[in-house]
Amino acid sequence: MRKISIIAFLVVMAVSHFSCEDYLDRYPLDEISPDSFWKTEQDLQSGLNNMYQYLNMRAWDEDVRTADCFPSGGNIISSGSLTPNDNESENIWNLSYQQIRAVHEFLDYYNRANETEEVKNRYRGEALFFRAYFHYQLLRHFGDVPIVTRLLNAGDEEVFGTRDPRSEVMDQIIEDLQWAADNLPARSWIETNRPNEVGRITKGAALTFLSRVALYEGTFEKYHGMSGYDKYLQTAIDASNEVINSGEYQLASNFENLFLPQGEDNEEVIFSYRYSKEIDEPSRRPTQTVEVNRFMPTKYLADAFLCSDGLPIDQSPLFQGYGSLTSEFENRDPRMKMTIWEPASDNHPQEGESQGEPVLSVSPTGYYFKKAADYNAYQNEVFTDEIKMRYAEVLLNYAEATYELNGSISDADLDKTVNALRARVGMSVELTNSFVSANGLSMLNEIRRERRVELAAEGLRYDDIIRRKTAEDQLPQAIKGFLFHQDVYPELVVGTDVQLDGDGFVIAQSADVRFFDPDKNYLLPLPSQQLTLNPNLEDNPNWSN
Repeated sequence: MRKISIIAFLVVMAVSHFSCEDYLDRYPLDEISPDSFWKTEQDLQSGLNNMYQYLNMRAWDEDVRTADCFPSGGNIISSGSLTPNDNESENIWNLSYQQIRAVHEFLDYYNRANETEEVKNRYRGEALFFRAYFHYQLLRHFGDVPIVTRLLNAGDEEVFGTRDPRSEVMDQIIEDLQWAADNLPARSWIETNRPNEVGRITKGAALTFLSRVALYEGTFEKYHGMSGYDKYLQTAIDASNEVINSGEYQLASNFENLFLPQGEDNEEVIFSYRYSKEIDEPSRRPTQTVEVNRFMPTKYLADAFLCSDGLPIDQSPLFQGYGSLTSEFENRDPRMKMTIWEPASDNHPQEGESQGEPVLSVSPTGYYFKKAADYNAYQNEVFTDEIKMRYAEVLLNYAEATYELNGSISDADLDKTVNALRARVGMSVELTNSFVSANGLSMLNEIRRERRVELAAEGLRYDDIIRRKTAEDQLPQAIKGFLFHQDVYPELVVGTDVQLDGDGFVIAQSADVRFFDPDKNYLLPLPSQQLTLNPNLEDNPNWSN
């Protein structure tokens, strides 16, 4: 597999803080002269390569901020214990504005290259993708933020400016992504003409990210009582449809292999974070899934998978209950066993010796993720690329945006989206308007469920509950695991070694230590340092000390 180099190339990097003088320090240009460097297409590529490593900013393990996944010991986001003095806000703010500045360093020099306008526009498109990406990281965490569209100097008024309205931030993000999509090459062009460049941002990646961003903002504004959201939902539909109609991507035949080495760069992958033995540490996810168990599924996620008749477990006669360690996995959506490791199945990680039982000291919920679990990571370093965008998300973005905008969705649109995903894993029951009506289901809830189970543990779930304004209902609940079987764990003492609810399900974290304040927790506090440095910045509501 060919990989692009992402060695840190510091021609355009300035590591510092926005709204303070350190942020404005330029990289010492006498180390690499702009006059001698910005000449060729290779120079333009090298000037952007460093950016790629920061596209791993929102990693797969961000799902631990939700009730679907649980990290050993919990975390300050999902438990509602974040304070303005924590480093979370500072890290996001600083890194985002550092990278935005690096984009503007590039944009100040790229036109010096002795290349055609088409070539230069391609790399300008990459740069604008990065600028949109990091403005979006700021928007989704803080809401209103200062927009930066040029290289700032110490005397510039914008250095100590106010926060721009999120609508203006979104306008800038959309403008950048649309320009990028218009000027970036298609994946097929790269594969045919520049196969060594597979892994760089493409037209499809820009459109996919645009559909993600527009769906986020459209639903955020809809459910948080803001006006004008419909234009963003239409943008999400249009961007998704353009990817679908391009014919550049299709669903891979094997869902389970998507996230393993044999699935790298398959026809479904739109963009992936690249790992290479020559320049990287090993890929984190496979190791932390099968060995470290940095995060694990919860009962809340396990219960979301439909039965094979297309009905939820509380409605389906096919649901086999929790009478054994494996009974809940029977007659379910095939993706359940592909996402969550069934106890006593082949190569189950960290299981006990007697009955293949999960080890509760390793996984407090008793569940383990199978998605992206490469058993080779136990013994060997693995460098599997991490998928950041795939075609399945495009289909789900289209379906959800369509329903949110129109209040309905046609069976034809369901066939090309939700039902295509079900068919891929061999689930024969289709989602149709008549099926929903006959069974008293909610179409919106079923579209949301499809997204939840298809994209489980891919780093999108937290955004979903924030934009839909459901975090206040989901996050304060107890984190529960599987049904505890005393005969399987005779050495464990209930109440001492393991905590159970009234129905006998494992409690990994009590509701007593989980909070979510809807009046403040949908946004993060602005970094304390930035509020001190720039008196024109105002904090988000209810975060001031």
